[in-house]
Amino acid sequence: IGNGTSLTSRVIKGMCKEAEYVLFTTATPLRIMPNQLVNQIDMIDRNYLAESPKDYVRQFEVKNSEGEVVSYKGLSRIGEDVKYRYVGFTREDLGMRGNYKTKLVLGEPTLKHLQASRKDMHKVIKGDSNSDGFNKLKAELERLKSEGKKGLVYCNTNDNKRMLLEEFKKEGLTVEVIDGSISRKEDRPLAEERFNRGEIDVVITNITTGLNLQCDFIIFWELTLDVKQMVGRGERGLSGNDLEIIFFITKDTVEEEYFVQNIYMRGLILKEVLGKDIEEIETIMRKLG
Repeated sequence: IGNGTSLTSRVIKGMCKEAEYVLFTTATPLRIMPNQLVNQIDMIDRNYLAESPKDYVRQFEVKNSEGEVVSYKGLSRIGEDVKYRYVGFTREDLGMRGNYKTKLVLGEPTLKHLQASRKDMHKVIKGDSNSDGFNKLKAELERLKSEGKKGLVYCNTNDNKRMLLEEFKKEGLTVEVIDGSISRKEDRPLAEERFNRGEIDVVITNITTGLNLQCDFIIFWELTLDVKQMVGRGERGLSGNDLEIIFFITKDTVEEEYFVQNIYMRGLILKEVLGKDIEEIETIMRKLG
């Protein structure tokens, strides 16, 4: 909806023109760039911004010598500018946030890991079941199970999901995959029910929206821009839920660079524009040094 050029976006914008009142409700008004929020504000009220959404956002962009947008500046002003058309609440604001314990587990790299490109990092680094990082993942899951805890492991690459599924089963874990490729969509409600009843120790997933999986821990085996959305899978309902949030990153590799340049920078956009709490992202950033 927020990209401004999709068919869905254009249809909704046309509907908004004919409506007397317009109200958008969303948990994710922006994910990657401020344009997404600004486009939605423009859909709600075409006369609110003096400029087009593209021209308005351009003043906050920082570009490199090739003219590519690499970051943003002064984003807190966007929050001020849209405050009469955007009202945001966090779970903490509403007294619905549990206590989060955020942990960084650093894996020792091999030469192969150190030489991996960003394009190949999931295959080369996260697909290595003999790595120090993977051994530490198994140790963490053994600890968590011994404490009677159940949770989610974020993994996006299909080959890696299959690897995790096989290896976790060898460790005696009851595990399921919930995704859009390996598991069947019609089996998802049954897997959710079994997890919520405590019959499954670990769910491997890359779905960051729409799942209701109240749990005790969330592990990021692979990295994603949707950290906040993923954390939201494990804290559902109207009462707070305590969570262990654990990131696995291999030292001195492109994973560290990816976290800083993408996840942390995107988190800052959420914080500066929307006032979102990104405590777990900031904690990992501090631990990376």
